[in-house]
Amino acid sequence: MRIPLDVAHSVVRALHAIRDDSAGNVTQTSVHVPGNQPAWAEWLSPNLAAFSIEMDRWPDWAGQKVGQPN
Repeated sequence: MRIPLDVAHSVVRALHAIRDDSAGNVTQTSVHVPGNQPAWAEWLSPNLAAFSIEMDRWPDWAGQKVGQPN
């Protein structure tokens, strides 16, 4: 599995471009994924790659207040 740097960069740019409505819900985003892999892309085990954007549950994991973790 190859994970090109430009794909990772595109995902990060898309996350910065997310527009939120007044309730904090995501209403729009776009991601450009290039069709070709760069020649310098390295092979990685598929068991090493993961991506999660489930930040809505972050307080459940980290705790509700700074300095008072779960």
